[in-house]
Amino acid sequence: MKKLNIIAIDMGHNVNYDIGAVGIRFEDDLNKLVGEALILKLRAVGINVVNCTPDNAASLYDSLNQRCEAANNTEADFFISIHHNAGGGEGAEVLCLTGGLAEEVGNAILYELSELGLKNRGVKDRRDLFVINHTVMKAILVECAFCDSERDMNNYNDGRVAQAIFEGVSKNFDIDYSPYSD
Repeated sequence: MKKLNIIAIDMGHNVNYDIGAVGIRFEDDLNKLVGEALILKLRAVGINVVNCTPDNAASLYDSLNQRCEAANNTEADFFISIHHNAGGGEGAEVLCLTGGLAEEVGNAILYELSELGLKNRGVKDRRDLFVINHTVMKAILVECAFCDSERDMNNYNDGRVAQAIFEGVSKNFDIDYSPYSD
């Protein structure tokens, strides 16, 4: 099993020129809640975490580029960008370059999220995403739920979503997470 020394976590959007979706809840708020909880869980088991979310940006390109540079400059072993979908669907999906570790981690995360009652929309190959193409390590973008779906938002709990992502990551890396489960 692969050792995870450094992980890069990006709380998608959350900066000027790069605002997330708006639905029943705001994507930016959800991304931040899940991302902050995930960072705490990873640090609690001794993983070095780099928060790649920029404080400000001059453009959308600058926002995306800052996230990738933050990850690339730290020699992170893996990159996760936290997002929430919108557009009338429901459930969770993981976007990455399929095949290998990214897809394996994505499937493990989706299994855990489906245990929370979220529909598993699958791992999807998305070679067009900036953060997937411009990070040098394996990278995934997790669409945790639809922020405009009543079904997804009715029982949504950001702490449980962060725990599900944490457990999915832990199952693919050499992380003993059992004492830290909620």
